[in-house]
Amino acid sequence: MQLSGNKVRKLEFLMADAVAQGADCIITIGGIQSNHCRATAVAARYLNLDCYLILRTSKVLVDQDPGLTGNLLVERLVGAHVDLVSKEEYAQIGSVALTNHLKEKLLNEGRRPYVIPVGGSNSLGTWLDCNRLFV
Repeated sequence: MQLSGNKVRKLEFLMADAVAQGADCIITIGGIQSNHCRATAVAARYLNLDCYLILRTSKVLVDQDPGLTGNLLVERLVGAHVDLVSKEEYAQIGSVALTNHLKEKLLNEGRRPYVIPVGGSNSLGTWLDCNRLFV
């Protein structure tokens, strides 16, 4: 499966950092049709890392199976573990708390998770964006 676009440029370095830190799985979060989440799931599969996605969607879709369409289809095809949260729950709890909760759960199971925030926007991802402006 081909990876392309601006999301992949960040992921190249974020995934290298995950591997360098000895991670055995990746956690990220975004909307149900997030290109970032799809690219992360595919990149994780290339590196033989499990991928855990927390996907924000409507309350109706949280309570039922949203089906296999768009990016969600790709994420499931590459074996990503998908947790759905409602937009309301996401707004109340926040992305950091949601990913930290999953990280703690995986740590307690003996896993070594690496968390990538929404859109890959952490200090490493931001540095790469800034660096591209001047190179």
